[in-house]
Amino acid sequence: MSHSSTRDLASALKILAQQIHSEDGAANVVCAEAADRILLLVTLTNELTAHILASPIHRRKENVCSIE
Repeated sequence: MSHSSTRDLASALKILAQQIHSEDGAANVVCAEAADRILLLVTLTNELTAHILASPIHRRKENVCSIE
């Protein structure tokens, strides 16, 4: 079985949040909140990755020789 993309999974949860029929609406709220949190984690992960890659400490050093 192949894995769905994270965005597809969040989209499916949003659809479920709209289409589930529950008496108290709890299932709808849970699905909607889960979708929102997944998308927030994607955003935060992308921002953190960009920050790390932009930091000079984490850049790959080319042609560095050290003589001891």
